[in-house]
Amino acid sequence: MKHSDVEEDVMHSAIVVGYDGSPQAGAAVRWAAARAKERRRPLDVVHAWGFAEPGGGAGTSWLGERVLAQVREVPEEGVRIALAAEPGIEVRPVLDHGSPVSVLARRGVAAPLVVVGRHGSGRNPLLGSVTSGVLHQVPTAVAVVPQSARPGRGPVVVGFDGSPASFVAVEEGRAAAELLGVELQVLVAWTPTVQATTPQLRALRAPSTADGARQSAELVADRARSWCQTRPELATEVRLVEGRARDVLIRRTADAALVVVGTRGRGGFVSLVLGSVSRAVVHRARCPVLVTRDPEAVRQAVASMAGGEQ
Repeated sequence: MKHSDVEEDVMHSAIVVGYDGSPQAGAAVRWAAARAKERRRPLDVVHAWGFAEPGGGAGTSWLGERVLAQVREVPEEGVRIALAAEPGIEVRPVLDHGSPVSVLARRGVAAPLVVVGRHGSGRNPLLGSVTSGVLHQVPTAVAVVPQSARPGRGPVVVGFDGSPASFVAVEEGRAAAELLGVELQVLVAWTPTVQATTPQLRALRAPSTADGARQSAELVADRARSWCQTRPELATEVRLVEGRARDVLIRRTADAALVVVGTRGRGGFVSLVLGSVSRAVVHRARCPVLVTRDPEAVRQAVASMAGGEQ
Protein backbone atom coordinates (compact mmCIF):
# COMPACT_ATOMS: atom_id res chain seq x y z
CA MET A 1 0.00 0.00 0.00
CA LYS A 2 1.36 3.41 -0.95
CA HIS A 3 1.69 6.26 1.57
CA SER A 4 -0.79 8.36 -0.42
CA ASP A 5 -3.30 5.49 -0.41
CA VAL A 6 -3.17 5.29 3.39
CA GLU A 7 -3.63 9.06 3.73
CA GLU A 8 -6.65 8.83 1.40
CA ASP A 9 -8.08 6.09 3.63
CA VAL A 10 -7.68 8.33 6.69
CA MET A 11 -9.61 11.14 4.98
CA HIS A 12 -12.62 8.91 4.33
CA SER A 13 -12.38 6.31 7.08
CA ALA A 14 -14.66 5.54 10.01
CA ILE A 15 -14.44 6.67 13.59
CA VAL A 16 -13.41 3.68 15.71
CA VAL A 17 -14.85 2.87 19.13
CA GLY A 18 -13.81 -0.04 21.29
CA TYR A 19 -16.64 -2.09 22.79
CA ASP A 20 -16.43 -5.01 25.22
CA GLY A 21 -19.97 -5.14 26.58
CA SER A 22 -19.25 -3.10 29.72
CA PRO A 23 -21.26 -0.02 30.79
CA GLN A 24 -18.14 2.09 30.30
CA ALA A 25 -17.82 0.92 26.71
CA GLY A 26 -21.53 1.59 26.19
CA ALA A 27 -21.02 5.22 27.22
CA ALA A 28 -18.12 5.44 24.76
CA VAL A 29 -20.27 4.02 21.94
CA ARG A 30 -23.04 6.56 22.54
CA TRP A 31 -20.57 9.45 22.55
CA ALA A 32 -18.81 8.13 19.43
CA ALA A 33 -22.15 7.77 17.65
CA ALA A 34 -22.87 11.46 18.21
CA ARG A 35 -19.46 12.39 16.84
CA ALA A 36 -20.02 10.18 13.77
CA LYS A 37 -23.30 11.95 13.10
CA GLU A 38 -21.70 15.42 13.48
CA ARG A 39 -18.77 14.57 11.23
CA ARG A 40 -20.87 12.60 8.74
CA ARG A 41 -18.60 9.60 9.02
CA PRO A 42 -19.32 5.91 9.50
CA LEU A 43 -18.70 4.34 12.89
CA ASP A 44 -16.92 1.04 13.46
CA VAL A 45 -17.78 -0.69 16.73
CA VAL A 46 -14.73 -2.86 17.32
CA HIS A 47 -14.46 -5.85 19.62
CA ALA A 48 -11.12 -7.62 19.99
CA TRP A 49 -11.10 -11.42 20.12
CA GLY A 50 -8.01 -12.45 22.05
CA PHE A 51 -7.18 -15.48 19.90
CA ALA A 52 -5.13 -14.99 16.78
CA GLU A 53 -7.33 -17.36 14.79
CA PRO A 54 -11.11 -17.02 14.18
CA GLY A 55 -11.92 -20.33 15.90
CA GLY A 56 -9.87 -19.53 18.98
CA GLY A 57 -8.64 -22.37 21.14
CA ALA A 58 -11.24 -24.76 19.70
CA GLY A 59 -10.21 -24.10 16.11
CA THR A 60 -12.93 -24.68 13.51
CA SER A 61 -14.71 -27.37 15.53
CA TRP A 62 -18.40 -27.21 16.46
CA LEU A 63 -17.43 -25.74 19.82
CA GLY A 64 -15.17 -23.18 18.20
CA GLU A 65 -17.95 -22.05 15.88
CA ARG A 66 -20.40 -21.74 18.80
CA VAL A 67 -17.93 -19.67 20.81
CA LEU A 68 -17.19 -17.44 17.86
CA ALA A 69 -20.90 -16.88 17.22
CA GLN A 70 -21.28 -15.65 20.79
CA VAL A 71 -18.25 -13.38 20.45
CA ARG A 72 -19.73 -11.84 17.29
CA GLU A 73 -22.74 -10.81 19.35
CA VAL A 74 -20.62 -8.32 21.29
CA PRO A 75 -19.93 -5.78 18.51
CA GLU A 76 -23.45 -6.31 17.18
CA GLU A 77 -24.77 -5.28 20.60
CA GLY A 78 -22.58 -2.19 20.36
CA VAL A 79 -24.15 -1.37 17.01
CA ARG A 80 -27.61 -1.52 18.57
CA ILE A 81 -26.50 0.89 21.30
CA ALA A 82 -25.11 3.30 18.69
CA LEU A 83 -28.28 3.23 16.58
CA ALA A 84 -30.49 3.71 19.62
CA ALA A 85 -28.47 6.83 20.46
CA GLU A 86 -28.20 8.18 16.91
CA PRO A 87 -30.69 6.55 14.51
CA GLY A 88 -29.71 6.71 10.87
CA ILE A 89 -25.92 6.77 11.19
CA GLU A 90 -23.82 4.27 9.29
CA VAL A 91 -22.43 1.86 11.87
CA ARG A 92 -20.68 -1.46 11.42
CA PRO A 93 -19.84 -4.29 13.84
CA VAL A 94 -16.19 -5.31 13.64
CA LEU A 95 -14.69 -8.42 15.21
CA ASP A 96 -10.91 -8.38 15.01
CA HIS A 97 -8.32 -10.82 16.31
CA GLY A 98 -5.62 -9.95 18.83
CA SER A 99 -5.34 -8.00 22.06
CA PRO A 100 -7.63 -4.95 22.43
CA VAL A 101 -4.70 -2.54 22.44
CA SER A 102 -3.06 -4.01 19.36
CA VAL A 103 -6.36 -4.16 17.48
CA LEU A 104 -7.27 -0.53 18.25
CA ALA A 105 -3.71 0.65 17.55
CA ARG A 106 -3.75 -1.06 14.16
CA ARG A 107 -7.15 0.32 13.22
CA GLY A 108 -6.30 3.72 14.64
CA VAL A 109 -3.67 4.33 11.97
CA ALA A 110 -6.40 4.82 9.37
CA ALA A 111 -9.01 6.43 11.64
CA PRO A 112 -9.61 10.12 12.38
CA LEU A 113 -10.53 9.29 15.97
CA VAL A 114 -10.44 6.33 18.35
CA VAL A 115 -12.88 6.34 21.29
CA VAL A 116 -12.62 4.28 24.47
CA GLY A 117 -14.43 4.24 27.79
CA ARG A 118 -12.95 4.91 31.22
CA HIS A 119 -13.69 2.94 34.36
CA GLY A 120 -14.67 4.72 37.54
CA SER A 121 -15.97 8.19 38.30
CA GLY A 122 -15.71 10.91 40.89
CA ARG A 123 -12.61 10.91 43.10
CA ASN A 124 -11.49 7.38 42.33
CA PRO A 125 -11.50 6.81 38.57
CA LEU A 126 -9.57 3.89 37.17
CA LEU A 127 -7.62 4.03 33.96
CA GLY A 128 -7.60 0.43 32.82
CA SER A 129 -4.73 -1.24 31.02
CA VAL A 130 -6.58 -1.16 27.70
CA THR A 131 -7.38 2.56 27.91
CA SER A 132 -3.84 3.34 29.03
CA GLY A 133 -2.37 1.21 26.25
CA VAL A 134 -4.59 2.84 23.63
CA LEU A 135 -3.53 6.32 24.78
CA HIS A 136 0.13 5.40 24.43
CA GLN A 137 0.00 3.33 21.25
CA VAL A 138 -2.76 4.63 18.99
CA PRO A 139 -1.12 7.19 16.67
CA THR A 140 -4.21 9.31 16.04
CA ALA A 141 -6.47 11.39 18.30
CA VAL A 142 -8.01 9.42 21.17
CA ALA A 143 -11.13 10.34 23.13
CA VAL A 144 -11.64 8.89 26.61
CA VAL A 145 -15.24 8.94 27.82
CA PRO A 146 -16.05 8.50 31.54
CA GLN A 147 -19.15 6.48 32.26
CA SER A 148 -20.57 9.39 34.27
CA ALA A 149 -20.32 11.83 31.35
CA ARG A 150 -23.60 13.47 30.43
CA PRO A 151 -24.42 15.36 27.23
CA GLY A 152 -24.15 19.09 27.85
CA ARG A 153 -23.98 22.44 26.15
CA GLY A 154 -20.93 23.65 27.99
CA PRO A 155 -17.89 25.02 26.15
CA VAL A 156 -15.08 23.10 24.54
CA VAL A 157 -12.05 23.75 26.77
CA VAL A 158 -8.47 23.56 25.50
CA GLY A 159 -5.28 23.65 27.55
CA PHE A 160 -2.65 25.89 25.92
CA ASP A 161 1.02 26.36 26.86
CA GLY A 162 2.45 27.73 23.62
CA SER A 163 3.98 24.41 22.51
CA PRO A 164 3.37 23.01 19.01
CA ALA A 165 1.24 20.29 20.61
CA SER A 166 -1.03 22.88 22.20
CA PHE A 167 -1.59 24.61 18.84
CA VAL A 168 -2.76 21.25 17.48
CA ALA A 169 -5.10 20.98 20.48
CA VAL A 170 -6.56 24.43 19.74
CA GLU A 171 -7.27 23.45 16.14
CA GLU A 172 -9.01 20.25 17.25
CA GLY A 173 -10.90 22.23 19.85
CA ARG A 174 -12.06 24.76 17.29
CA ALA A 175 -13.36 22.02 15.02
CA ALA A 176 -15.22 20.38 17.91
CA ALA A 177 -16.72 23.68 19.10
CA GLU A 178 -17.98 24.47 15.60
CA LEU A 179 -19.63 21.07 15.26
CA LEU A 180 -21.24 21.34 18.70
CA GLY A 181 -22.23 24.97 18.24
CA VAL A 182 -20.64 26.03 21.55
CA GLU A 183 -17.98 28.47 22.71
CA LEU A 184 -14.29 27.63 22.64
CA GLN A 185 -12.39 28.44 25.83
CA VAL A 186 -8.59 28.40 25.72
CA LEU A 187 -7.01 28.21 29.17
CA VAL A 188 -3.45 29.29 29.97
CA ALA A 189 -2.49 28.15 33.46
CA TRP A 190 0.30 29.77 35.44
CA THR A 191 1.91 29.52 38.87
CA PRO A 192 4.62 31.62 40.55
CA THR A 193 8.12 30.41 39.75
CA VAL A 194 8.76 29.65 43.43
CA GLN A 195 6.15 27.60 45.24
CA ALA A 196 6.72 28.53 48.91
CA THR A 197 5.46 26.05 51.48
CA THR A 198 5.94 28.03 54.72
CA PRO A 199 5.26 31.64 55.81
CA GLN A 200 8.99 32.17 56.21
CA LEU A 201 9.75 31.14 52.65
CA ARG A 202 6.87 33.20 51.32
CA ALA A 203 8.25 36.25 53.13
CA LEU A 204 11.69 35.71 51.58
CA ARG A 205 10.37 35.25 48.06
CA ALA A 206 11.23 38.08 45.71
CA PRO A 207 8.09 40.14 45.01
CA SER A 208 8.81 40.11 41.30
CA THR A 209 8.69 36.31 41.05
CA ALA A 210 4.94 36.03 40.68
CA ASP A 211 4.78 39.12 38.49
CA GLY A 212 7.38 37.67 36.15
CA ALA A 213 5.57 34.34 35.93
CA ARG A 214 2.29 36.07 35.18
CA GLN A 215 3.89 38.26 32.52
CA SER A 216 5.35 35.18 30.84
CA ALA A 217 1.92 33.55 30.91
CA GLU A 218 0.39 36.68 29.41
CA LEU A 219 2.75 36.37 26.46
CA VAL A 220 1.60 32.78 25.96
CA ALA A 221 -2.03 33.88 26.18
CA ASP A 222 -1.35 36.59 23.60
CA ARG A 223 -0.10 33.93 21.21
CA ALA A 224 -3.32 32.02 21.71
CA ARG A 225 -5.40 35.16 21.11
CA SER A 226 -3.53 35.95 17.91
CA TRP A 227 -4.03 32.40 16.67
CA CYS A 228 -7.74 32.41 17.53
CA GLN A 229 -8.27 35.73 15.72
CA THR A 230 -7.70 33.91 12.43
CA ARG A 231 -11.22 32.48 12.91
CA PRO A 232 -13.22 35.44 14.27
CA GLU A 233 -16.54 33.83 13.38
CA LEU A 234 -16.15 31.33 16.24
CA ALA A 235 -16.94 32.57 19.76
CA THR A 236 -13.62 32.16 21.56
CA GLU A 237 -12.36 33.22 24.97
CA VAL A 238 -8.73 33.01 26.11
CA ARG A 239 -8.41 32.88 29.89
CA LEU A 240 -5.35 33.28 32.09
CA VAL A 241 -5.93 31.13 35.19
CA GLU A 242 -3.69 30.82 38.23
CA GLY A 243 -2.98 27.23 39.22
CA ARG A 244 -1.31 24.09 37.97
CA ALA A 245 -2.44 23.16 34.47
CA ARG A 246 -3.72 19.76 35.53
CA ASP A 247 -5.80 21.21 38.37
CA VAL A 248 -7.20 24.03 36.24
CA LEU A 249 -8.30 21.67 33.48
CA ILE A 250 -9.73 19.04 35.83
CA ARG A 251 -11.91 21.68 37.50
CA ARG A 252 -13.24 22.80 34.12
CA THR A 253 -14.35 19.26 33.24
CA ALA A 254 -17.28 19.72 35.64
CA ASP A 255 -19.26 21.76 33.11
CA ALA A 256 -17.38 21.46 29.81
CA ALA A 257 -18.74 19.54 26.85
CA LEU A 258 -15.22 18.42 26.00
CA VAL A 259 -11.67 19.07 27.20
CA VAL A 260 -8.86 18.92 24.65
CA VAL A 261 -5.23 18.35 25.57
CA GLY A 262 -2.16 17.86 23.41
CA THR A 263 0.61 15.35 23.79
CA ARG A 264 4.00 15.27 22.18
CA GLY A 265 4.47 12.36 19.78
CA ARG A 266 7.81 11.13 18.51
CA GLY A 267 6.50 8.94 15.73
CA GLY A 268 5.77 5.26 15.57
CA PHE A 269 3.49 3.56 18.05
CA VAL A 270 4.98 2.89 21.48
CA SER A 271 7.02 6.11 21.41
CA LEU A 272 3.93 8.34 21.45
CA VAL A 273 4.26 9.84 24.92
CA LEU A 274 1.38 10.92 27.13
CA GLY A 275 2.46 13.87 29.26
CA SER A 276 1.78 14.19 32.97
CA VAL A 277 -0.88 16.89 32.49
CA SER A 278 -2.76 14.90 29.85
CA ARG A 279 -2.55 11.76 31.96
CA ALA A 280 -3.91 13.48 35.06
CA VAL A 281 -6.80 15.09 33.16
CA VAL A 282 -7.79 11.80 31.55
CA HIS A 283 -7.74 10.09 34.96
CA ARG A 284 -9.90 12.63 36.75
CA ALA A 285 -12.10 14.27 34.11
CA ARG A 286 -15.85 14.36 34.53
CA CYS A 287 -16.43 14.97 30.81
CA PRO A 288 -14.91 13.37 27.70
CA VAL A 289 -11.26 14.21 27.06
CA LEU A 290 -9.75 14.39 23.58
CA VAL A 291 -6.01 13.72 23.46
CA THR A 292 -4.61 15.08 20.21
CA ARG A 293 -1.48 14.06 18.34
CA ASP A 294 1.21 15.98 16.55
CA PRO A 295 0.41 15.62 12.82
CA GLU A 296 4.05 14.79 12.07
CA ALA A 297 3.88 11.84 14.47
CA VAL A 298 0.72 10.65 12.75
CA ARG A 299 2.35 10.98 9.31
CA GLN A 300 5.30 8.90 10.50
CA ALA A 301 2.97 6.23 11.82
CA VAL A 302 1.06 6.18 8.53
CA ALA A 303 4.33 5.93 6.59
CA SER A 304 5.42 3.07 8.84
CA MET A 305 2.20 1.22 8.13
CA ALA A 306 2.47 1.82 4.42
CA GLY A 307 6.06 0.56 4.37
CA GLY A 308 5.11 -2.57 6.27
CA GLU A 309 2.40 -3.47 3.77
CA GLN A 310 4.45 -3.10 0.62
